[in-house]
Amino acid sequence: VISTPNNNRISSQIFKEDILQAVKDEIGQNLKNGLLQAVKNEIGQNLKNELLQAVKNEIGQNLKNELLQAVREDNLNITRNNTKQD
Repeated sequence: VISTPNNNRISSQIFKEDILQAVKDEIGQNLKNGLLQAVKNEIGQNLKNELLQAVKNEIGQNLKNELLQAVREDNLNITRNNTKQD
């Protein structure tokens, strides 16, 4: 193969285009990875928030139920005491 200025320019241009394409591909892949990670993080955070809210709701409901039961038992005891006094 004879090296000529024209061949060198063509080789140099192809090399530049290959490098440019590799850089574009790498940037594109990094953007895809970054976006995918952001989506995963958002989904993960949403799941954490929903789970936390569900736990809070369950604890709140349990506290309400326990408080209601305590009030009922207290009212029953008051009624029994009032009945005994009559």
